[in-house]
Amino acid sequence: MVQSINNNSLLILAALVFFFYYFYYNKKEGYKEVQKVTRRKLTKIVPLPAKAVTPLVPAVVPVVVPAPAPVVVPAPAPVVVPLVVPIRKYIRNVDMDIGGNDIACYTDGSSADFCREKCDNDPRCKGYNYIHKDTVWGAASGCCYKFNNQPLISTKGIDFYALN
Repeated sequence: MVQSINNNSLLILAALVFFFYYFYYNKKEGYKEVQKVTRRKLTKIVPLPAKAVTPLVPAVVPVVVPAPAPVVVPAPAPVVVPLVVPIRKYIRNVDMDIGGNDIACYTDGSSADFCREKCDNDPRCKGYNYIHKDTVWGAASGCCYKFNNQPLISTKGIDFYALN
């Protein structure tokens, strides 16, 4: 542990070191100087043996500061966002259709539900028709989904579902 040393402590320490070395090496003159400096009588100063004389060097103690521990922040849990498909409502028009405006047509016996699913998944779709069997397309049924949902024309055997 390192303690702080103020200026007064350093001056006192320096004076003691100075007097010790001065009196040790200059015994006779040192007694007189001590009397002058301290202004009192000294009865006797006994110097320390040579073994005990060691130079005073301030100790340098290395201070090891531990590095701060790393902060581990857990990754946020993945957010599951449910796929929200807007509910699209259609108005059924029996025996009605619009001419043209097809995005795609299916003549393979596809159901009205199949075409509704196709229309729901295409933002361009405004409606779809269902062509019944044994009508306009002959024995096959099918459907078309369309860009537009007007004008409606009366057509037997075809139901048109207009996006509301």
